[in-house]
Amino acid sequence: MKKILFTWQAALLSVLVLVMSSCEVNVIEDNRRDFTDYTWVGDVGMTDHKGEPVYSVFDFSRNGRGLERQYYMSDDAYYNEFVFYWEWDHRYNDIILDYGQNGVSYMENINFSGRFMYGVFYIDDYDTRGFRFQLERRY
Repeated sequence: MKKILFTWQAALLSVLVLVMSSCEVNVIEDNRRDFTDYTWVGDVGMTDHKGEPVYSVFDFSRNGRGLERQYYMSDDAYYNEFVFYWEWDHRYNDIILDYGQNGVSYMENINFSGRFMYGVFYIDDYDTRGFRFQLERRY
């Protein structure tokens, strides 16, 4: 009887592990697919030409095009905006942002939790430090 109970518990545990791990993957996949439905707002470590800090407002369209608008942190005044083309790199959980003549930036190690997107922002290929960011989802 104990052997049957042990076998039943082991089988149940195995099924539970499979179900829970597949749920986690589905949540991550859903977030990747659905992040284009929102505006994302936060600090990715950018400044204006004088060194004044700005925060960014990102919109990602489903067709791979995006818009980044920048505002001053001190008073929310508009500073600049940039059109980019984005691509999700599934191998590394990164978003590649191609700004054309303005270069390529990277959001690496993307994670989602609730209404937040987390990662490290690299302004270009020469940026070795990166900037840990948290973007908040807005509608």
